[in-house]
Amino acid sequence: IMKIINNNDYTVYLDSTAVFFDSNGSPISSDSEESGSIIPGGFNTLCFEEPYDDENEVTTHSTFKIKSKVYGVSSNAYKSYTDKIDVSDVTLSPEKIVVKAQNNSNSPITLCKICIFMYDANGKLIRYREEYLDDMGSGETAYTSFEYPGKWDDENDNYHSIKPTSYKIYVLTAANVD
Repeated sequence: IMKIINNNDYTVYLDSTAVFFDSNGSPISSDSEESGSIIPGGFNTLCFEEPYDDENEVTTHSTFKIKSKVYGVSSNAYKSYTDKIDVSDVTLSPEKIVVKAQNNSNSPITLCKICIFMYDANGKLIRYREEYLDDMGSGETAYTSFEYPGKWDDENDNYHSIKPTSYKIYVLTAANVD
């Protein structure tokens, strides 16, 4: 996972590719990710899928390289309201985290994206997810949920959720597209 911060005074769009290499320097896998539009002062995350073997297990890689193309967008394209979206009202259920997003701006939000990082007791990241919310008028709310990561139990032939010890929620984008 890579966090991208837009320090420009205009909106940017990022297109990135990660290439994974073995210990001999040979490429073994690649994955592409698009950031979407990142407003001035805003951020987004890129999550690249690591290489897998034939048994669908993550394979060992020695290094990786990320190559990105940045495209500029007119500064009038978006007005940021990321600091006006309150995502502090959270409910933990047995299988997921439900987030209530409150639009505290005086403008409708036509583009809103939030993300969550879930951690185990050792502070290790166990799940990252992003969700888009529907249009929210001024003062309105929207809800989304993030399922806990899970694990298949071969011995009991069932799937069970792994409840994270902690989590962090961020508003990646909240804008009124003109």
